[in-house]
Amino acid sequence: MPPGPASKRIRGGWALEVAGLYGAFALYDWTRDQVQGDGVTAFRNARSIIRWERLFGLYQEHRI
Repeated sequence: MPPGPASKRIRGGWALEVAGLYGAFALYDWTRDQVQGDGVTAFRNARSIIRWERLFGLYQEHRI
């Protein structure tokens, strides 16, 4: 097998790379849409995390 990436050994390999990147992004985008929640839940979860961080002395964002 010759050295180098397979896309250089295949004619039009750049098109395969572009198609692969597009497919990966489309899968990521679809997955993100499936698990995305609403803003109210996100803020409620953030407040809960801040409460726990304050309890353990880990909350440092107020200094920033």
